[in-house]
Amino acid sequence: FDFVFGLIVTKQLEREDDDASGFFGSEAISITAFLDLLKPEVRQLTALVSIDPICEDADLREIRDDDALTYKRILDRVTYLVGQRTKYRFTYHDKYDLKDTTTTRIRYSCAQDSSRQNGSKKSKNLTVKPRDKVQMETFNCHGMLTFWAAEGESDYFIRYQHNESHKHYVCIDLPPAVLQTIKDRADMRGPQIWKEILKTYPEPLFSYHQVYNHLLKLNSGSWRLDEDEEKSARFLIEKLCAERPDSAVLEHIELPDDPDDGYTAFAFGLPSLIKKWGGCVLELQLDSTFKTNKVGYECFAILGEVFGSGLPLAFLLIKSNGSPKPGSKERYLQALIRHISETWEVKPIQTLSDKDITEINAFLAVFPKEVKHLLCFWHGIRAFRGRLSVTTRPPAHYHADQAFAEFDFIDTNFLPVSQMPPQDRANIEVAQEMIPIVQPRFNGALVPRAPTRPKIVIHIDGHIRNVLDRLDTGDPEMGIPDSILDLLDDEDEFAEHLGEQHDRLEAADSWLEEGDKPLGTVFHTAGTVYIFCPVVHRAQLVHLFIRHVCLHPMLPDSNGVYLSTEEIRRSSVYEAYTFCKQRGLREVWAYLWEAWYCRNKWCLWARASHPAFIGRWRTTMAVENFWRNVKKGTLLHLTHPRLDQLVYLIAREIVPALAAKMRNFDPEYRDGRSKQHTPWQSAFKAEWKKLSKRELGPRCSTYVTDLSTWICTCGQQKYNAFLLCKHLVQALHPPHPTFFREVYRRRVVPFYYHPLLVAKDGSTILVAAFEASELAGDFQAENIFHEESSTRSAWPRREICKIQDMDFEKDAPNDNNDVDLPRSSSPARSQPSIHPDEEFNDLDELREAIEEKINDWERGAAILKRQLTDIDSSQVFLRSVRQRKLGEDVSAMVSDYRHSTETGQVRRKVWAINGTRAERRYSRNTMGAI
Repeated sequence: FDFVFGLIVTKQLEREDDDASGFFGSEAISITAFLDLLKPEVRQLTALVSIDPICEDADLREIRDDDALTYKRILDRVTYLVGQRTKYRFTYHDKYDLKDTTTTRIRYSCAQDSSRQNGSKKSKNLTVKPRDKVQMETFNCHGMLTFWAAEGESDYFIRYQHNESHKHYVCIDLPPAVLQTIKDRADMRGPQIWKEILKTYPEPLFSYHQVYNHLLKLNSGSWRLDEDEEKSARFLIEKLCAERPDSAVLEHIELPDDPDDGYTAFAFGLPSLIKKWGGCVLELQLDSTFKTNKVGYECFAILGEVFGSGLPLAFLLIKSNGSPKPGSKERYLQALIRHISETWEVKPIQTLSDKDITEINAFLAVFPKEVKHLLCFWHGIRAFRGRLSVTTRPPAHYHADQAFAEFDFIDTNFLPVSQMPPQDRANIEVAQEMIPIVQPRFNGALVPRAPTRPKIVIHIDGHIRNVLDRLDTGDPEMGIPDSILDLLDDEDEFAEHLGEQHDRLEAADSWLEEGDKPLGTVFHTAGTVYIFCPVVHRAQLVHLFIRHVCLHPMLPDSNGVYLSTEEIRRSSVYEAYTFCKQRGLREVWAYLWEAWYCRNKWCLWARASHPAFIGRWRTTMAVENFWRNVKKGTLLHLTHPRLDQLVYLIAREIVPALAAKMRNFDPEYRDGRSKQHTPWQSAFKAEWKKLSKRELGPRCSTYVTDLSTWICTCGQQKYNAFLLCKHLVQALHPPHPTFFREVYRRRVVPFYYHPLLVAKDGSTILVAAFEASELAGDFQAENIFHEESSTRSAWPRREICKIQDMDFEKDAPNDNNDVDLPRSSSPARSQPSIHPDEEFNDLDELREAIEEKINDWERGAAILKRQLTDIDSSQVFLRSVRQRKLGEDVSAMVSDYRHSTETGQVRRKVWAINGTRAERRYSRNTMGAI
């Protein structure tokens, strides 16, 4: 009867807009009976169905009295039951209100019906990567589930139509239990939630990407403030800046306002980190990265050096519209750097970048010339090595007259082929085999590298000719100019050391290109094939370049001779020029001069260009490592993050993680308990342990190892990132583990100072010129860290002297080898320039200063005595005092004074210059005392 009744209804409702209200009130069948009729062979079925059991369903009972319980919600439940019965999936299609009635028609179509599929949404943008995934298999089934519902009626007319049997629908929707799991763990990463889900659903039909997208949808409300992610990112920065005015996570940085410059950019700083650590930042580095966001913004980060590690200070996100104005990007970078320098008063003495000329110019424009800018060590090597491998591209125009104006040993006729007269190009000879480099010595000392300008000149035909110009340095039989090259102090040891560095240099085989093979002859006459640099010379050139990068006036050569900045440059140019001249490398020399050795380029990459200090950083690996951690950590499991999401992650995840990491640098953090090594200390300890196990060579006895200045003449110290060598390390007893937790490298000699460094002869390594470290930017001892105050910086602001105004108390091995360091215009302390009328006031100030120190010492002694009254309760404090060797300098003064007064030893009448460090300390502690 039910089936026949359904056929009658079907015939009377052939038109989709027919009114079914006339059938309401007739006898209805139950939903269970309707579902039983849906057998696989049924193509069409229509019936009046009672929905009362559906309303009593457990899933709907709790909201029955709510407005949400409408016919739409009920029909969704009926559609679900039909799908469970037929194994087909029906989805909402449309709704139609019949005219002049209270009846509404709602249709659900088969999800696998080919006529109901959406069209392709292929992007017209050719740069967009097409999807590999295709839609599911579809069929011409014309499946449709239609409902007629009247207001106030509890019975619905239902028509089921499915003209073709096909594969059942496989549901890949997230189950309700999974949705609840994601909601409960919304603060976790996608992979972490996925692992939890797999415990309950070991073989799920849904995928990880569905879980990720649902998680992203739940969390997007925190950062998605606008559909346009660029606008949303700006709104988010404004929101985070105004969130807590006194301790905002981010701060807005003003950028140039020029809508026609071709760039879209915004920048923000990290005030909480700058406020606490900006006072000790003396080195900055800048670098950018791509592929961190969906819209293709380039992300710049500027980092400051704190105890050898990099601390992000500010970010710049910038994007070009395809036609930028020249210099526009540089102005944005200048605004970023200027904000750090002027708003937060960060005064660096050294800046670093890669070979991006925009970054270099931005640093040079903001900071004065006294601030050293250094090209990243490994970026420079990579650029140098890469250019030598380009065999077919000639160098830029070579200005031989400018080179000769600076260095008279340069032959103005030694030109690249393109600049030579045509008649001179026929017999050009280029060495095709590697020529060994000889290191001759005279009386045990290396021959000087670069000759000085000759004082004897010869007049020929009215022209002045230098004597040096008469030497035919291109004749391979002479070998004299080449023999004075000191390419490496110890080439074998250097090659071994270079291969063990943390940042490895690629092997020479990687420099070979297809068709670039060495020829069999020693010298080859240039023919039709142009080769910029034969492969056999590249390794020697790279080693030569590395040596020139690492030279510095503070580091002597193997003879113990300290060279000035100008002497180092002259020697470096002479070595590079002579190397090319001997081998006929005209093109290479033109490239070396124009790209590296002319004065304005040499100052950017040579460490010797600023003789006053040696910075702790020599590469931009800190900022590159930061971006790598962001990509491989924070952004690892994010698929094309939006720009606003990137800003949110920086503020909510990266900044808190950095703040937690930097607590380990705070001397007061976990005071009395052991602390982890900083990343720099861990690397330093590993390098120390490695050098302590290396075997000393037979020439070890010929080197001068001075622990008081931390200088060794072996020549390997300058290549080491920590300014260590095996001779210095093995001249000391194995240090106490506390040393590695407290060590940091100074920028002036001695590069390392610590009371726990004890030489094997029993002497301790005490500092003779510790006061100079403040002027050199090493004011990072424990006593400078204070709690945050109302000022912008919690670190005590100190007067940062310009480099040429720094006054150093140098300690060279002898007077002839003193480092020529800049000195201030103030007189030396041994000969004070005080007028008679000023002497009395000076003594009063001296008396007040000493009395204040005495009061502090007495109060400190009283505090220590009080702690001893209950040593069980104060043992943490007292152990810290002993571990930090508090007041050791006062104890040394008392011991030296007692020794001088009770033993009758004759005191010095002048300040000690030579002698051991203990002797110099004794002189300072006793001379002039009554």
